[in-house]
Amino acid sequence: MVNGKRKGNNYEREISKNLSLWISNNKSDDLFWRSQGSGGRHTVRYKKNLTLEGQSGDIASTHSGISEDFLKIFCVEVKFYKDINIWGMITKTKKGILDFWEQAYKKARQVKKLPILIVKENYRPALFISNRAFSMLTKKLKLRPELEVNLSYQKLFIWKFKDILDVNFDEFMSIIRE
Repeated sequence: MVNGKRKGNNYEREISKNLSLWISNNKSDDLFWRSQGSGGRHTVRYKKNLTLEGQSGDIASTHSGISEDFLKIFCVEVKFYKDINIWGMITKTKKGILDFWEQAYKKARQVKKLPILIVKENYRPALFISNRAFSMLTKKLKLRPELEVNLSYQKLFIWKFKDILDVNFDEFMSIIRE
């Protein structure tokens, strides 16, 4: 039997390495790591009206500089489940990916950052999900999302995570900052 917590923790470490390699142009794999308590520490402090700089999502910076700058803009949530219920995005039913998105969106709004959800289902490629802030990627980089979903309160863009990692990070950031 698979230990779900261990599976999720290992996946957060894998995503941390992938993001580190991406932002460093393959020079460093340790610029990000799992945040303490996998983002739970932020949730506990937020309920007490306290903030925790750099601990708002599942991924935290381990170095000053580019990874810290990245997390000043983005709040990254990471999920790995047996079934993410991708159809829930289309049918607007909760459970699975839509719940994960709402959690990512809520955390990001609390800290005034842009939400990113990286989600994976068993035996499927990882997905990178964000909202209208990433629509520029479609226009400027001609990076077509796999799926666009209109929710009542926003539009979501869904790419394969590997396609995002293929984008030059500096170009990505200059587009996001516009």
